[in-house]
Amino acid sequence: MKLGILGDLHLHSKAPERRLDVDYLRTCEIKLYEALKLLDDCDVLIQVGDFFDSYNVSNKVKTMAIEMILRHRKMIYCVYGQHDLSGHSASTFHNSPLRVLQAAGAVHVLGNCPVSTATNESKGKDFITMYGASFGEEVPEVNTEGFTILVTHRMIGDRPLYPGHELVGPRAFLRDYPDFDLVCCGDYHYRFDDGIQGRTILNPGVMMRKSLKESQMGHEPAVYVVDTQTRRFEIRSIPCEPIEDVMDLEKKETRKSLDLEGFIRKLNLSEASQIGWKNILLRVMKKRATTTSVRDVITESMIKLEECND
Repeated sequence: MKLGILGDLHLHSKAPERRLDVDYLRTCEIKLYEALKLLDDCDVLIQVGDFFDSYNVSNKVKTMAIEMILRHRKMIYCVYGQHDLSGHSASTFHNSPLRVLQAAGAVHVLGNCPVSTATNESKGKDFITMYGASFGEEVPEVNTEGFTILVTHRMIGDRPLYPGHELVGPRAFLRDYPDFDLVCCGDYHYRFDDGIQGRTILNPGVMMRKSLKESQMGHEPAVYVVDTQTRRFEIRSIPCEPIEDVMDLEKKETRKSLDLEGFIRKLNLSEASQIGWKNILLRVMKKRATTTSVRDVITESMIKLEECND
């Protein structure tokens, strides 16, 4: 069986500040079409969360996604990311754009209840079992046999995004959860793939370039294709314009960004800057046993502050 893996899509009609697109939704539509076209020969499609860039995207964004997926004639199995939810809270999923896609039959949001599927050609012999751990959710326990897959939206990566960033490495995650043959993860926007003892973890990275941060300067959007029988994978690149053609490299920051920079400067002038305000914040969260969901929200905010300083 062939699996097609899509990364963070971040679909939206409003272009990020430095994008040069006249019609950003059209750009998203073209990129999604090209990504799905690359996966035409796959039996099952998987997406790793942050399907949308915001919980309040317009109806035309949801309509575009539904029509594109249904035209492709393959449901997408996915999890939700923090950008898919109002307030980054799972309690708001019922009122999210991803819930609309699920009601339309375009996606199936995975959870701790396993979902198994098989191709018609295999007559039930070649099957997979998928589990989901969306943003803020715990990794479920495996209670099935065969080729098992975890789809998750959490910070797993091979290099910290800022000084003091406590990041779970890909191999460490595989060692912590040995019952999964394949882990498909999102949230971390660098693309990577790794493995141990025939088990694989991969992240296709973000599809749309949103900023001039280091992770996106040389970014080449791609999808993965995994063969469950051979346990091999391949990377298929999505056509991508040079960054200077799609991003304004000279444009000044907005007032909001300048204010954030001022905030950072004030922090740097304080006594706390001697050991780093980020390190202090991380220590406080660890000392107070801050929940994973709250910690992830704070982490994302710290990353956005870093973007403003790029």
